[in-house]
Amino acid sequence: MLNKGRYNYFKLRAFRKNFLKSTKSGKYANLDLSYLIDLACIDNRLRRIMLEMAIGIEHFSKVHLLSVLQQNNIDPYDVVEDYMNQLEVSNNADLSRACACFRSYLLTLCV
Repeated sequence: MLNKGRYNYFKLRAFRKNFLKSTKSGKYANLDLSYLIDLACIDNRLRRIMLEMAIGIEHFSKVHLLSVLQQNNIDPYDVVEDYMNQLEVSNNADLSRACACFRSYLLTLCV
């Protein structure tokens, strides 16, 4: 039942730590499977909301940055080049390699 649904056993089991254990038996007191499912549902909804918020913040930050650069007649490519030049050699090589991989991936999409 649990594996076929949205919530698997291991995910639900992790939420049990939010409940107190009985001092006598060492077992979780007042713990019911429906409580664990509710917590998993809340966790899932919160994750989706936070992801949408993060994506929105990232998008509007980029739009604002590009707007500021355009208003001040600054070439965005110069900003990226200055950033890459100030990186340490090892970081710059990693970034250059990543950019090259991304460029080649974009070219395969355009064909």
